[in-house]
Amino acid sequence: SSVPEIRESDLLSTEDTVPEEGTVYYDLRFFAYLPNGEERIKLIINVEAQKSFWPGYELVSRGIFYGARMISAQLGTEFQIPNYNDIKKVYSIWICMNTPQYIGNAVSEYHIVKEDPIPGFPERKKAYDKLEVIMIGLNENTDIPDEFPEILSTCFSRKQTWIREKKLFQKECIFFLFVTVFAGWWMWYVFHSEGGSLYAGYTVFGDFSPHTAMIRSFSWGNNFPTQYPYFGGEDIKYHFMFQFLTGNLEYLGIPMEVGFSILGTMFFTAMVILVYSAAQWIFGVFSVGVCSVILLCFRSSFSFWRFVWEHLQKQDLWETLRTNTEFIGYTANENWGLWNLNVYLNQRHLAFGMCALGLALLLYLPDLEKACGGSQNGLSWLKTCWFHWESWKSRNWKRAVFAGVILGACVFWNGAVVIAALLILAGMGLFSRAKLDYALTAAIILAASALESSWFIDGKSMDFQLQFGFLADTATVWGVVKYLLALFGIFFPLLIIAAFVIDRFMRCLLLAFTLPLVFAFTVSLTPDLAVNHKYVMISMIFQGIFLAWILWRLWQKDMWRKTVAVLLTFMLTVTGVYDLVVIYKDNDAQHSFQIAKDDDVTLWLKENTDSQDLVLTPQYSFTRVTVSGVMMYCGWPYYAWSAGYPTDYRTAVALQIYQETDEEKLQELVNREDITYIIYEENMEINGEKCYEETIQNTYPLAYTSEDGTLRIYQTGEDA
Repeated sequence: SSVPEIRESDLLSTEDTVPEEGTVYYDLRFFAYLPNGEERIKLIINVEAQKSFWPGYELVSRGIFYGARMISAQLGTEFQIPNYNDIKKVYSIWICMNTPQYIGNAVSEYHIVKEDPIPGFPERKKAYDKLEVIMIGLNENTDIPDEFPEILSTCFSRKQTWIREKKLFQKECIFFLFVTVFAGWWMWYVFHSEGGSLYAGYTVFGDFSPHTAMIRSFSWGNNFPTQYPYFGGEDIKYHFMFQFLTGNLEYLGIPMEVGFSILGTMFFTAMVILVYSAAQWIFGVFSVGVCSVILLCFRSSFSFWRFVWEHLQKQDLWETLRTNTEFIGYTANENWGLWNLNVYLNQRHLAFGMCALGLALLLYLPDLEKACGGSQNGLSWLKTCWFHWESWKSRNWKRAVFAGVILGACVFWNGAVVIAALLILAGMGLFSRAKLDYALTAAIILAASALESSWFIDGKSMDFQLQFGFLADTATVWGVVKYLLALFGIFFPLLIIAAFVIDRFMRCLLLAFTLPLVFAFTVSLTPDLAVNHKYVMISMIFQGIFLAWILWRLWQKDMWRKTVAVLLTFMLTVTGVYDLVVIYKDNDAQHSFQIAKDDDVTLWLKENTDSQDLVLTPQYSFTRVTVSGVMMYCGWPYYAWSAGYPTDYRTAVALQIYQETDEEKLQELVNREDITYIIYEENMEINGEKCYEETIQNTYPLAYTSEDGTLRIYQTGEDA
């Protein structure tokens, strides 16, 4: 058969608008010329690629509509009334990836045929053979009996996409390189060394206090069995593996601040790549992936606009914007920087956990998409989905084990991500096929969690309580709605709109992504409100993919809708962008805590204490004592309290020791609590009450005095 001739000049516009009939957007439309002796037959061909075989309607019906539109669009260009014989034949070719298993790899043609109930009209096929729809189904998981579908399956396989699309690969490399440089600069900027001193900026030092103490407990000490440096002598209830890894790097010779930044950059970039990959898998558009990452970094909120309005009224807006060094916030703890890029700078272990979640998500997305395809709708689809053996039987047990192992291993990297992963996978599994694989993954995660917890923790690590409206100021449905609107602006209203314009697969996925958000407002695991913010952030990271698609779709339209897309993007990110300015200003040399790397107190503690020593200290946060990695009896109470330790008791005992006037009672208290060193710092207080040194000084020998004379260490152990 003859091969049609196609030239670049034969490409037609992918947009076709007819007044009062709307606009059709084609993937590809072009002329082709089929040799036929001395003449050439002109054809009009449309090619469409579909990731979802069942987007909520029959694709062949859409193909017929496209074909009919291409015929009617020829009026005035290819033919004039009444010369209908000049109408050119049209083809609408639909390449459907991931067809259901029962279809597999298939090719079907739909065209007009002539039938003669009462014969008589002559056969003139050229007069009526004007429209043909060709459906090509591809399924990588079934045998391919014909060479043509095999070639197409190879061409359109996701496994080959990154190689085949060279330009896309180059854009991705440039984008990820930019993300790496961006993340690396910020990681180092907020926590670095310069001139022999460690610098920890104001927006990160709070979290870095326990992080650096934990790192040094491994790199300088021997923290096994593992303890929490801010509540020494007890088990470890805090996810510490990221600090363990950083400590190992320092032990091998990489300075703590360098290793911390390298790992933070690496895992943040990996998280970005996986979120981008999920967006690409769902929508197949580079811009959607990039926009998803932007929404990940810069939060949506009405806070900025309220802040602007207040200072416009005060007539000091510009001066305030220029000098302000605090995060804008009007809801509980919003000004801590819990909802912006600062989270990834001060909780670098979060990105590592997100990498494991992203991998598991990508492993299971194909099963969910295939389960959501097909022609069934409503209750019949749900019945098949929940009660048919094909929806339950295992498809790939090795994948299930792998996903379970990587997430189960993350329990002490970031426990919140593991809980969020279980919720998301449960939501996906509800509508997916291969439900036994999901169950196997969940079983491995729970078994690993129980095993690791029993090894590291005495007793329970969490206090599970149902508490509706946990994060909101008012524990009602309206209170939760108001909280979400105040904190996240137009994010969730836009998400609701998106839910009405996406297909069934995407709706099921969106529901799964929403479950950690629901969990955050209904369940309390610790008394600290700030802990549940991670579940909200994880939901929003993946929900943002759908908003990115909405913005991209608007951008593809006319100028008016492009303007809407720009305005929506601005409203979704402006608070986060201003937060980034605050991060920059609040972490410079004038807004940071500085500790000499060779401080005499730090080095003395390194050389003279180990993990078996329990040191009574002032209520330290980030100091030259904490970066030595010593086990403190009770450091800054918030860190241990939020991790689930009973800090009230130890705080009271610490105050009693520092205020005790009887030497025998002092010795009794110290021996009972197994305290081996007591640090006294001039003018120290605990909970606002003054502490005294005299009784301690008269009871125990002085082990060390700092070079500046403001700190003294007393040894109380057996060697005293």
